[in-house]
Amino acid sequence: MVNRRNLARVHAAAGIIAWCLIASFFTGSLMSELLGSPSWVVLVKRTIFYTMWAMVLLVPLAALTGRKLAGKGHNVIIERKRRRMRWIAPNGLLLLTLGSYLYYKASQGQFDPFFMGAQLVELAVGLTNLVLLGSMIRDGFRLKRLYQDQLPQTHRPTLS
Repeated sequence: MVNRRNLARVHAAAGIIAWCLIASFFTGSLMSELLGSPSWVVLVKRTIFYTMWAMVLLVPLAALTGRKLAGKGHNVIIERKRRRMRWIAPNGLLLLTLGSYLYYKASQGQFDPFFMGAQLVELAVGLTNLVLLGSMIRDGFRLKRLYQDQLPQTHRPTLS
């Protein structure tokens, strides 16, 4: 049985790593399109394709641990996190599809209008997920502070 503290650590780690991956995908895609050569675009798309599958583990792990931590709670912050999750998962599936498509097109050297359109959609959806996940992380820290403030003084960890 996993205690609440460890569950919270797994939840936070999964969410933060997912956010960092999406941020690196977004930055790599944007920079390669704006400043890179076609070979750089191919390299970025290949890297994204082979690492994006970690998101298939990270996002559900964050969702499941978050659901477990929230329980049946109806705190306003918990409800906001639940509403956001309804958007994060479908956006993630769309990003997996776009990442695969863009890698295929780039590896074939097909930088046509379909590639560029899909790239723009990927950047928009990626930015949306960055904002959503960032808001989830922010609210997670708010919940942590809220629940720590409710603990009796004797149960608070000390820094000494």
